[in-house]
Amino acid sequence: MAVAAGEADIAVANTYYLALMLSGNKGAEQQAAAKKVKAFFPNQNDRGTHMNISCAALIKGAPNKANAIALVDFLLSPEAQEHFTNNTFEFPMIAGVSPNPLV
Repeated sequence: MAVAAGEADIAVANTYYLALMLSGNKGAEQQAAAKKVKAFFPNQNDRGTHMNISCAALIKGAPNKANAIALVDFLLSPEAQEHFTNNTFEFPMIAGVSPNPLV
């Protein structure tokens, strides 16, 4: 909001927050503010930039290994990936699911 209001030159944030604001799900004021700014990914060909990731992992010796694997399989299903892409504005992890245009 500070960047959109001209109070700051840059904000460090995850792209899904910008997409959430652009979607209008957080109200007209945030949507209008988001339309005044853009995501910027600096220096991708050298050292890169910070990336915040979401992950799932199986702990060695987990007592319910089969259920844990089933959960990871579900999280990687097209149905779950479409949910993450279109409702929480995360980038998809599987082929065949495209990122939401807002990110």
